[in-house]
Amino acid sequence: MTTHPAHSRVLTEAGTPVTRVALTNGETFDRYCTAGPGCDPEVGLPRLRSDWIAARGDTEAYAGRAPQLLDDGRAAPCPGRASRSCTTRAGAR
Repeated sequence: MTTHPAHSRVLTEAGTPVTRVALTNGETFDRYCTAGPGCDPEVGLPRLRSDWIAARGDTEAYAGRAPQLLDDGRAAPCPGRASRSCTTRAGAR
């Protein structure tokens, strides 16, 4: 995403996303981009390190557990009311 004509998003040689800022004197400088890579939520991010992790030989796969409503934190829909969001009442903890 570019927010200013003098800004462009580029990847460094290491693959780190940065915003390249063109200065009025013709020079540029890079600042770390915190926007993230973006992705399709149904697909997720690419597993860039999976081959490296497997090659180490010190890990093993496991089935894990099924996702739970609690995993979605404050944005989780209310049980029994999937179309509404929960929020804390004023003054409640």
